[in-house]
Amino acid sequence: MNDVRLITDNKTRRSKGIAYIEFHDVESVNLAMGLTGQRLLGVPILVQPSQAEKNRASANAAAA
Repeated sequence: MNDVRLITDNKTRRSKGIAYIEFHDVESVNLAMGLTGQRLLGVPILVQPSQAEKNRASANAAAA
């Protein structure tokens, strides 16, 4: 992993249960995606790819 960002509530500073993770290599992304549906501390997790690249491309196109 390169970076992990936990999303917290601004007022309470408690986690909202969401994190954005930047992986070093594509293979790790595929392994993480395979964890969808597994339980962590009794709670099923959901792993989804972000739309960061898509949003970045749209922003660059709009700027040009």
